Amino acid sequence: MTTDPEIRHYSFEDIRPSYEEVLAVMGYSLGAEPSFLPDIMNIILDETALHADASGCFRIYKIDSINVKSGDISFSDGAIHCGRKIAGQMKKSEYLVLLITTAGQRFDSWIKSKRADGDILAEFLCSSVGSVIAENVADKIESEISLLADKSEMGITNRYSPGYCNWNLSDQVIFFRLLPADRIGVSITNSFLMNPVKSVSALIGLGHGIKPGPYACEMCNIEDCIVRRAREK
Repeated sequence: MTTDPEIRHYSFEDIRPSYEEVLAVMGYSLGAEPSFLPDIMNIILDETALHADASGCFRIYKIDSINVKSGDISFSDGAIHCGRKIAGQMKKSEYLVLLITTAGQRFDSWIKSKRADGDILAEFLCSSVGSVIAENVADKIESEISLLADKSEMGITNRYSPGYCNWNLSDQVIFFRLLPADRIGVSITNSFLMNPVKSVSALIGLGHGIKPGPYACEMCNIEDCIVRRAREK
């Protein structure tokens, strides 16, 4: 089950954001959005196909140990300190998947061009679309991991990212040490943020007897979250 690093590139049709997905990121439910938004959003979504460069990378590791009390997951190439809450959700996992996904540098430049033009609304809409694209790429990789798990009669956990459930962003350094993020055009800043901004890092657990459950949003301290917003619609 342990793998070498894998790279994936996706066409826009593979990860096309739906209008409803973008609304959820913006904090709206369908029908509750401003009346002017659908027409503008459809234009933005049509233009998105010209700028998205969706891709991702991942690797599967055999887990050596999980210490829920200390919040640590140890594996062959190191350890992740994800905190007690996530370690508790991962406690039955036998394998660990690390992944990084992105909407791409070209997409990031497109957002910046809207800002440079002073079009604040378009910048916000493009940014929301970019968030969905990065998550949709992560969904694609998660689906691939789920199929691999099924072949070994295993299940997968929910997906968790640094910055959530008190998981310190500094742990993103580990992702960039172990994954070929440079091959999908993603780097990390001195403040542990990713460039392009519309990128996602996450882990997934695999193991026998695991079933992904609903996200326990009550255990997380992040209010501005794509999962929380979608769940509350």
